Amino acid sequence: MGGGHVMRCLALATALEESGCSVRFVVTAETLAMMPALSSRAVSVVESATDAPQLMAAVPDGCDLLIVDHYAWDELLERPCRPWAGKIMVIDDLADRRHDCDILLDQTYGRNSSDYTDLVPADCDTLTGPYYALLRPEFAEARPRALHRRGSASFRRILVSIGLTDPVDATSTILGGIIESGLQLQADVVLGSSAPRLAQVREKASRHAGLIIVHADTPRMAELMIDADFAFGAAGSTSWERCCLGLPTALVVVAANQEKAARELTDAGAAINLGLSSQLTVAAISTTLLKLHRDAEMLQAMSEKAAKICDGKGALRVAARYLAAQQSGMGE
Repeated sequence: MGGGHVMRCLALATALEESGCSVRFVVTAETLAMMPALSSRAVSVVESATDAPQLMAAVPDGCDLLIVDHYAWDELLERPCRPWAGKIMVIDDLADRRHDCDILLDQTYGRNSSDYTDLVPADCDTLTGPYYALLRPEFAEARPRALHRRGSASFRRILVSIGLTDPVDATSTILGGIIESGLQLQADVVLGSSAPRLAQVREKASRHAGLIIVHADTPRMAELMIDADFAFGAAGSTSWERCCLGLPTALVVVAANQEKAARELTDAGAAINLGLSSQLTVAAISTTLLKLHRDAEMLQAMSEKAAKICDGKGALRVAARYLAAQQSGMGE
């Protein structure tokens, strides 16, 4: 499970707990090591993330709701869990396989429930689009302050967030472009402590003290987004965090499942699409910055269009939808 998957599950877990639910995560040791944020949660560790019997053995008393967020899961793994779980919810963003679930969530911008018509049971409650995006509560809380700040014409502080691990080290390419631009900019770089190139990024930052600041496993993502004037970001789940806070962004596609979101956000005028992370160049970053720092109107337009896409309350909506279904079922 990647960092973005864990963070959106944590957001939903928080919303469910605030409604009185008890939540337990079942993950592999690799995921637990990669995500320190899980260390404070109730967690069961399994050897395989694609073994339904292992999952059920880890929580022998069963559960009222099983939430699955894994691309290798489909109806063949979900169906055996039916006697063990009261309801099953699947979080997906591919729409490429069949599921046996009661709730399907795909928060991709431009996704429609009709994309899953032949992939889920007829009575499945299908929730699509960033209206249901799973964001932690601090983003909705920070939204008024962030949108108020977007009225300034500042272009000084850049956020660089290409996923918690950034395996192709797009971060270094972006930092190279920032430096090459010659603009007086400060870069806040967000990475996870398990990122394979973290040491190299920190070494680069040390050569530009005060201009590049590295934040590993930061709990201050909303604050960093408020302070930023522009971002370079992966086109994954953090896209909805940036939209919520109206942060203009140049998107980098780090996985095939991000291509649709990058395309849709660009078509909506809410972002710029720089394409695949593996094809990113220092020159492209520098050119983008030199163009944008002179175009306050474009930045403001991107911010306004992004802010219309997501308001940060999706996790509360999803939790409420599940709890309403539970109440309805109890009344039957």
